Amino acid sequence: MKPLILFSAFLSLPVWATNLAETENKNLDVAGSEAASKAEPPAKIWHGIGSLGFNNSTGNSHAENLFGKIKLVINPQKWRLEWGLEAALGSNGEKQTRQTYINDLQLDYDFSEIRYGFANLHTTRNKYGAFRHQSTFSTGMGWRTIKGERSELSLETGLGVRQTEENVSGLISTEKVVRGKLNWVYQLNDTAKLVENFRFESGMGNTTIESEAGMHLQVSENVGLKVSYRVISNTEVPEGEADTETLTAVSLGYLF
Repeated sequence: MKPLILFSAFLSLPVWATNLAETENKNLDVAGSEAASKAEPPAKIWHGIGSLGFNNSTGNSHAENLFGKIKLVINPQKWRLEWGLEAALGSNGEKQTRQTYINDLQLDYDFSEIRYGFANLHTTRNKYGAFRHQSTFSTGMGWRTIKGERSELSLETGLGVRQTEENVSGLISTEKVVRGKLNWVYQLNDTAKLVENFRFESGMGNTTIESEAGMHLQVSENVGLKVSYRVISNTEVPEGEADTETLTAVSLGYLF
């Protein structure tokens, strides 16, 4: 009787071993999938960049300036919040000739991969410019018309209200404006790209046009070098003030 029991137990060993191997493989698969899911970091919904550099300005202020910028982007799903702040201080010899602060806040909502709506608040304070203060609130639509491996192009158009304070007289005026914006990026190679940012605000009293062309060079994973040329033009300015300013800049940026 015992030999029969032992023989039956021996015959059942392959089946038991197979079942044990399958169970262990399932456990390994589950453990592997859990480890893989734990190893994958959650998608980052925000990033920022801080820059510091020098520029040379012409127009109402002829000076060599120290400037800094910070930009934060939060992009959860269909919403995108972008905030940028820029400050520039400069002097011509011992006399201060430039003190400028630019604040830009924009909220986007994606209706599709191409089309989105936006609300924007853009404020400029310039102690030595034609206008001491300009503030524009606008809303409208945007289109990502090109998004390829090398080139990206987005266009925006909208309506808004602008408040302007003249520097010398202190006169404050408010007017409705049409706003347009173009952002273009072309990737030359893995470390270099060309960038063009164009913006205009047109009202009955004045039209402001701003264009900045630049080249970005990636120095390391988080550090980049930027060389740029910016032109800011106004069709109507107070008497004795320059209607065009230029800024030639070199800066280092850190991505975080």
